[in-house]
Amino acid sequence: ECQELSVSNGGLSSDMSEAEKRCELAERLMIGKWADAWTNRGDVPVRRLGSISSVARAMREVARLDALGADELRCEYTDIGLPQKASVPPKERQELLDRLKRVIFWRAMPLDELREE
Repeated sequence: ECQELSVSNGGLSSDMSEAEKRCELAERLMIGKWADAWTNRGDVPVRRLGSISSVARAMREVARLDALGADELRCEYTDIGLPQKASVPPKERQELLDRLKRVIFWRAMPLDELREE
């Protein structure tokens, strides 16, 4: 099943118990199996977030932001420290939303994935 979904079993520590290894592989399989569906629900880079809990948190946050209006998104934008007077400040709701989503994904990514970004 791992091969079918292109799920790697690499990176499993020799210090891990068999139960921990099985749990890690099961999580990787779950991500592999549902990655396309989750990605289509909000452009969530599922395979890059590393764990189901990270994906779930990111998806909840994206859903919360999707429900906000432009003024509320501007407040979110300012609250997380993004500059209002950027060289190209976001003007439309979708642009604000896209930038905020990007921040959500960056915060959820493991450091090695963030470095690749």
